[in-house]
Amino acid sequence: MGTNLIPIIIPPDQAEAVTAFGDEVRFHLGRQHHGNAVTMFSDLTPPGGGPPPHFHVAEDEWWYILEGEAEFFDGAQWIPVGVGGSVFMPRHSLHTFRNAGRQPLKHLIHTAPAGFENFFKKSAAEFQKGGPPDMPRILEIGAESGIYFPTLAPADAAKRGQPALPPAFVQPGQGQVLYAFGEEATFMLAGAHTGGLFTSFINVTLPGGGPPLHVHENEDEWFFVMAGRVSFFGDGKWTETTPGTAVFAPRKSVHTFKNTGDTPARMLIHSSPAGFEKFFAAAAMEFARPGGPDIGRAVQIAASHGIRIVGP
Repeated sequence: MGTNLIPIIIPPDQAEAVTAFGDEVRFHLGRQHHGNAVTMFSDLTPPGGGPPPHFHVAEDEWWYILEGEAEFFDGAQWIPVGVGGSVFMPRHSLHTFRNAGRQPLKHLIHTAPAGFENFFKKSAAEFQKGGPPDMPRILEIGAESGIYFPTLAPADAAKRGQPALPPAFVQPGQGQVLYAFGEEATFMLAGAHTGGLFTSFINVTLPGGGPPLHVHENEDEWFFVMAGRVSFFGDGKWTETTPGTAVFAPRKSVHTFKNTGDTPARMLIHSSPAGFEKFFAAAAMEFARPGGPDIGRAVQIAASHGIRIVGP
């Protein structure tokens, strides 16, 4: 496990690859990196693939669609979600997804708190034995992790409980786009969707751009590099990254990033708990002022939201 105050960088070749349920999964963040905050993994689902309907009693789950054609079941109907769309399923929600296209579906999935990786790895061991999987054992592994499949075991329906929040579907183009500090942020899932659990947004940084060196007093922050060349600062040094890299910056860690390439860089960024969207909206108003922003005022806005600017 990493230290409390140093950002952790996981290159693509260090993501653990696991196959189960017909899906190829690469775990980018989990308990071994930071503790119990979140599990983040990319999932490659073949055409027609997807798990049986199920629910989680111990974790919330959400998706960002990278490639392909996805459909999600919310317990009542199937809903298409395009590339660039996001879905949030709170714990206790009956749900599933499927690849509705002819090409592999690639999506980035999160569960919080962390721990889903244990269920998937134990299940993978069963699938690797050859022949049809031992479904009673798969159901047992699921129950150990608080994941239940009522369509396979009807008695499991009684364990579901009541979701505290409704599912959220944000289609491509529906996110709120804001500009501040030279960054473009498209907020996909915010505190209003997640009950304050986290904020998720797409960040676009122009060549040479990046925020000032800063510290979040209240939030953990993590990143997934989707396109471009991005260098991250942490532990007193800069580290160059490539697409597929994950970074976890715990609260109170000194960090920043910059685009070191010659094309725009795109990242999926999360902060938890939610609230970053409120800071960025206030900062965007300052940066939209005629004549340009008052940088001193922008620094004050950041401080009022628990974000300290500590360097250039």
